[in-house]
Formats: sequence, structure tokens, C-alpha cells
Amino acid sequence: MRKFNLAVALLSLGVVASACGSSASSTQAVSTKIPAIATANLSKYGSVVVASNGTVLYAFTADTSTKSNCSGACASVWIPLIASKVSVASGLHGSLVSYINRGGGKRQVAYNGHPLYHFVDDTVAGVATGEGLHSFGGYWYVVSTSGNPIMPGAQSSTTKKASTTSSSASSGYGY
Repeated sequence: MRKFNLAVALLSLGVVASACGSSASSTQAVSTKIPAIATANLSKYGSVVVASNGTVLYAFTADTSTKSNCSGACASVWIPLIASKVSVASGLHGSLVSYINRGGGKRQVAYNGHPLYHFVDDTVAGVATGEGLHSFGGYWYVVSTSGNPIMPGAQSSTTKKASTTSSSASSGYGY
């Protein structure tokens, strides 16, 4: 009988411990981190809008302030910044942040009326290989901290080379 009581006691402790453990993990799963937009100084473009990881964000000239015109294959190359809410770092104006509905309950972050995107080839913070590219029916430009796309007249040979590489590698996507 003592062995039976000991087994029941141990089993009860195990159930209580696992219940506590699952409660803690479900609390962790509920908490979500709010993504941020921030600024970075790029030698060629000045102060621009970036994601919290430092990757440059772009505006698409084919978009409107209320609608993204980049979906399907476009959205796999130019990845929309999706969030229901973002925090805004110093140097940016919170009043310029808005959101557009993309369908399926997804909201895309916009800055000064420009929906924001990551470029798939920009894998390092502070690199803007998508600047000035023409693809999917419009041009892609980095966004200044004032909220306007930066449209420089001349590209450096490095940017032109990246643009040519991306263009030839993705010609099936409208480059």
C-alpha cells in the first residue's frame, strides 16, 4: 500500500509540474514582439528608413497610398513589411506611419503613404542593391526619413552591377 501511495503522490507531482510548465510556455507563445522601423545613414543616400535588423526598406512607384500593386511573384522578390503595429525609432515621424490592407487580414506598413518592402537580395544591413531597379511595372527606391523616395540621377558601378545581376537572374519576373 505504501508503494501505491508513493506512486500516486509522484504521479500527482508530475501532473502539477507539467501543468505549470505548459502554462508558462503558453504565456510565452502569446507574447509577441512589435517590429520596428528605424533610420540608418547610407553614404550614398543619407538618412533612410530601415527595418529593425538594419535592412533597407523600399517604396514602389506603382503603389498608391492605399494599395500595394506588388503581389504574387513580385512579393516574393520585394517582400512587404507586414505588421499590425510597428514601433518608430527616433529620427522618424510616427505621424507618417500608416497601414494598408493586403487581404487575408495582413496589414502592410507604409511611411508617408508609401507601402514598405524588403528586397530579397539585400541580406546585409545598410546595403541598398534594389535602389533604382525597374521591375514588376515600376521603380523601387529607398525611402528618406522625411518619407520621400530617394531618386538619385546616377548609380554607382557597384549598384549597376547588382542591378544587372538581379535583372538577368530574374528576367521571368518583369525585370
